[in-house]
Amino acid sequence: MSDIENKKEFKIIKKENLYKGFFSMNKYSICHSKFGGGMTRVFERELLERGHAVAVVPYDPIKKKLVLIEQFRPGAMFDRESPWLIEVPAGIIDKNEAPEVTVERELQEETGLSCKEVKFISKFFISPGGCTETISLYTCNLDIEEEKVRGIHGLDVENEDIRVTIKSLEEALQMIEDGEICNAMTIVGIQYIALHPNIFQ
Repeated sequence: MSDIENKKEFKIIKKENLYKGFFSMNKYSICHSKFGGGMTRVFERELLERGHAVAVVPYDPIKKKLVLIEQFRPGAMFDRESPWLIEVPAGIIDKNEAPEVTVERELQEETGLSCKEVKFISKFFISPGGCTETISLYTCNLDIEEEKVRGIHGLDVENEDIRVTIKSLEEALQMIEDGEICNAMTIVGIQYIALHPNIFQ
């Protein structure tokens, strides 16, 4: 690695809060080092700051099946297909809460299920050009009994209306191919399981 690459740095010149509600929007005046040396001019960027989240892929490694959920998403209201997205359970990490605790809480709230074993997959940004949120992605080992994976779940106080479904790994991959699954963390999680189908063995 060159000396220039070793000197990566940035400076926050100013921070201004534009909105504070369920999420926060802040405007930053920043500059950063350039690969060729020196610093950029000071520029402004608005950032959506909504905390950090977990997502979990509920997976039965024996039956090679997944538990997926379907719910309305405001951010997809203007999609040509539908704002009801097929996803994996996910949620915001509460202050001072371990991500694994969030995984178990969200799985229970959104599917009514509990995990036998939880494994970390990856941590990644969703849209770092304008949002600080990261996703910590996990998978959990389930013994999927189809007769018990039924019904509508979610917290009424949060206006959640979540339908649970079971898909084989092969079916889920085909749904990605067909565009039926278009949620980023869900695609990443399913494809990871496809690459590591024996993760719990």
